[in-house]
Amino acid sequence: MKKCLGALLGIFGLAFAHPGHILPHTGAFTSGLIHPITGLDHIAVMVAVGMLGAYLNGKKVFLPPAVFVSFMTLGFVFGYLGINLPFVEKGVLLSVALSGLLLIFGSSRLTLILPVLALFGFLHGLAHGYESPQGNPYNFALGFILSTFTLHVSGILLGQLGKEKLVKISGLAILGLAFLL
Repeated sequence: MKKCLGALLGIFGLAFAHPGHILPHTGAFTSGLIHPITGLDHIAVMVAVGMLGAYLNGKKVFLPPAVFVSFMTLGFVFGYLGINLPFVEKGVLLSVALSGLLLIFGSSRLTLILPVLALFGFLHGLAHGYESPQGNPYNFALGFILSTFTLHVSGILLGQLGKEKLVKISGLAILGLAFLL
């Protein structure tokens, strides 16, 4: 029983992805590269963005990830410059829940999903900018942008392999995760 409780608490610790960014014995780029895979909130939203792309056809599959990464980069710049907005962490948490809902209900309507993903990306980027390393924020940003886009592509592939059933089940799981965070 104690082992199960310890494992569960360890999993919950992974959910909070913003405690510190420069990992011991790594540089800014490596820390940025690793950061998106150290928090369940990041993994869930990034894969969900890719899965939303799987609802689209042709080259449009890359629109959700492109919008997210573009606005995440813009948010990072704002955060690094110290432009404060209230409720950023709550907005990041809300992005987890809403990503799950978008997957459950599915949509290929770009006019619906792209503005929402732009906001999610901006909030995630803002949080990264607030907490970016002071030494070399550009390398950190490059790392987390690359890692984020890789998670998006993973979501696209999962969504295309599993089609609608896997996407909806993933949406339920992500929505459930939001209540645990």
